[in-house]
Amino acid sequence: MNATGPRRLAPDEYSLTGVWPALLRHRDSGRRLAAERGRLLVPARRDGGESPAISLPFVRCLAKRDCGLPPLFVLFGGPGGASVGAFETGFFHWAERFTEICDVVTFDQRGCHGALPRLDNPLRLAAPGDAPATRDDHLAAHRENARALAALWRERGVDWNAYNTVESAHDVRDLRRALGFERINLHGASYGSHLGLAVLKRYGEHVERAILCIVEGLDDTHKLPANVDAHFRKLSDLARSAPSLKGQTPDLYGELGAILRDFERNPLPVKLRDADGKRRAFLFGKFAVQSLLSSALGGSRAIAALPRLARRLSRRREDAFERLNGRLPALGVHGMMLAMDCASGATRPRLAAIESQRGQC
Repeated sequence: MNATGPRRLAPDEYSLTGVWPALLRHRDSGRRLAAERGRLLVPARRDGGESPAISLPFVRCLAKRDCGLPPLFVLFGGPGGASVGAFETGFFHWAERFTEICDVVTFDQRGCHGALPRLDNPLRLAAPGDAPATRDDHLAAHRENARALAALWRERGVDWNAYNTVESAHDVRDLRRALGFERINLHGASYGSHLGLAVLKRYGEHVERAILCIVEGLDDTHKLPANVDAHFRKLSDLARSAPSLKGQTPDLYGELGAILRDFERNPLPVKLRDADGKRRAFLFGKFAVQSLLSSALGGSRAIAALPRLARRLSRRREDAFERLNGRLPALGVHGMMLAMDCASGATRPRLAAIESQRGQC
């Protein structure tokens, strides 16, 4: 199959290109699950005439007994998170437990991992200059990268308008139909909940139950600064009373505010290894610190280390930025993630709320 698929499909057309028995093997424990693998061909777009086929790999873990329950369709986050691959790594244990009562199904969403075409981004962002990078610099670099990426894939016949959550919701419908299920259950977290809500909105009559967590509503792709601000205040309260910190972090929120003001006035030159392994100096100001702090909110381990990171930043220690080693200048955003999030967008009231909050948080 070439970049855009050898076939063209009508808007309501879909087909299985093969289904074969398989054993899923957990990469660490070696435990196995009986499964089926296959590929589903779907049209790139359903809003017009024929369009190029997109190929989606899927896996169906088979129930150990018939409990009369619909299969569980697992929708992964990101967008662009590993789906089929996760069934052999971090999600294996959950799939194993769910197969005690029902089939468990997932698929690689259009544009990423085993799907074809896979909208990889081989293009690096523009290298930071001698001046400290600002939010506007960051946006400009990403816009330039996105324009170049869009041109690269258009030359290969890709229609960017085919990559959105609505089309992915149709993909869920077509996979359900192709596997012969009248009703399904859904599980999705983060962007997976966003996709799950889109499925419920359009095909809710075919969904028995939905388990959605870390919920990203249909107008939640663009995040509210006030929510992040409230998160930092909550972490500050927890740090103040944490026995392990022994009262050494009485005002984490205030400490972080002072750090941002300091780096805004006096950017810090930091020597790091770039993506080519060469050691070079980068000038980090307020925006770099904000980016670093935002990356510390993605997991419990990083959150627990936030007071220590704040101490290093307040002392202007270069090793506070060590996690950036080898990542600058970085590749741009993956094409699938970029297309999906841009297509989801935000309503005007949501954007207005973000702008009104941005200067106060």
